[in-house]
This record gives sequence, C-alpha cells and structure tokens, in this order.
Amino acid sequence: DRYYETVGRGGFLIAPLVPGIEEPFTDGEHLAYITFTLDKTGALGTLPYPGPRACYDPATGLAYWGRWPDGERMPWHAFHLDHGAYSGVILGATESGKSRLIEQLMLSLLATGLVTVWMVDPQDGSSLPTLAKHADWAVTGFEGGRIAEILAAVDLVGAVRTKNNGIAGRKVHPMSPRRPVLYVVIDEFHMALDPAVVGAKEAAYNLGVLDRAVRAYRKAGVGVILASQHSDLEVFRKESLRSNIINRNFVMMRLPSNIGKSLIPGFTGDPVKLPPHGFAYYMSPTGGRDVFG
Repeated sequence: DRYYETVGRGGFLIAPLVPGIEEPFTDGEHLAYITFTLDKTGALGTLPYPGPRACYDPATGLAYWGRWPDGERMPWHAFHLDHGAYSGVILGATESGKSRLIEQLMLSLLATGLVTVWMVDPQDGSSLPTLAKHADWAVTGFEGGRIAEILAAVDLVGAVRTKNNGIAGRKVHPMSPRRPVLYVVIDEFHMALDPAVVGAKEAAYNLGVLDRAVRAYRKAGVGVILASQHSDLEVFRKESLRSNIINRNFVMMRLPSNIGKSLIPGFTGDPVKLPPHGFAYYMSPTGGRDVFG
C-alpha cells in the first residue's frame, strides 16, 4: 500500500496515492508531499527470542515475552520492587497460541529468581504441561474443591503480607528470593467462576478471592494471570475484576467472534481476522499495537 502525506498551511493530510498522478494537489495550498510504503511482510517471518534471562528489567518492572515484527521486544508489566506485582489477562480461542504464551511468560519470570508460580489448569493439566513441571503448586482438574483451596492460600498470603506491610510501615512487600513474588495462573478461568462447573458456593468464593487479589494484593507482591477461550461480556462475572485486571496487561489473540472487543473501551482491533498460532493484540497503559509472539 502506498500513501502520500502533504504538508500544507492547515497541517497534515494522509490519503491514498492515486497511480499516475504525480501532483495530488495543484491548488497552491500544499507546500510539499512525500510518499511512503507500508510493508507488513516482516510479521510473517521467524524472529529470535532472546531467552528468559534477558527478559526482565528491574528498573522498569517490565518483562519481555517475545518480539514485535520490527525486532523490538514486547513488554509485559510484570513486577517492580517499588510498586508490587501486576496482573493481566490473555484471551484466545483454541490453537491461538494462548497456552504457549502463558508458559513462555511465566517461565521468563521464574528465571528472575524472584518469582514463585502457583497454577490451575482445569483441563487436567493438558493446557499447561510444561509450566506444571516448574510451578511450586499445580492444580490440574477442578473436582474436589481444589481450585478454592489454592485460592484460599492466595488470599492468606495476600492478607498476611498486607498486614505485615502495615506493621513495618512500608508500602510494598520486599520481594526477594526468600520472599518472592507470587503469581497465580488460572487457565480457562471461566470454569472456576461457573456455578454449573464448580457449584454456586465455590464459584462465588473463587470470584471473591480473585477480585480481592487483583484489587488489593499488588503491593503484597501477589499477581494474577487469567486466561480463557471465552470472550463474552460475562466472562469476568464482576465489573471490578474486569476493570482492574485489564488495567496493566491485556492480550487478545484470535477469537471466533468480535464480542470480546466490548471488554476494552475504545478497542478497534479485529481478533476474528488474526491468524492462529501467536498473533495478538496487546493493550497496556502505554498503548497497544499488533504483536507477533
């Protein structure tokens, strides 16, 4: 695609360049114009991953979990020693690359030596088999109240750390190898919140803990990563959970419908048209762009 940009007395104008027309404007109002070409072929190539140890910057709190088509590293707001642990959500249909993205991100964070991972894979461990081998606590399946059990422990860690911060007069839990950041990862999290799957009582409890963890436990060094192939407006079940967990990190991979667009105010992307296996939109406070991971 070729476009021209004109510089006139009134400012800038960008419009398609019409073949065969050398001077798009002859009215004397436009002082100059340039042409440029948009080339997206690089997005289809294979880009090297720098490895997990190169993927965390303590100065910014950013983790890097892949590369943009132009070679720049893709950021994820992970954890900062002065601000705490940030949460996030990844939505993607089957074969979108969601599970592999989760594993790559969390293994990168584990490589810092400052992170412990607890995880829930309701699909009996089939979604996150590699992460399950390295997680400190891995729950596979959803029977027997095991999801509520791990979330009760998350709630306890967050509450105790928050109280200790107050007693010590500090703002943020001192994250270190001895007192690491705790990340809880829940794949297909909609199942943990569905009364038809785990029962009404457990679903309500799970929702309450997740909402509280995302809202109140960042400074306690507790972060939550949720993932699901569902993208309807009820997937989060509670507005405060939705608004807080998308505040720092939101990844939308290929989806079967555009309903998920409504989850993000102002989002104009089209996840239905994304190719499978690693293409996504990434949104953060610093803005979003198409990504290739």
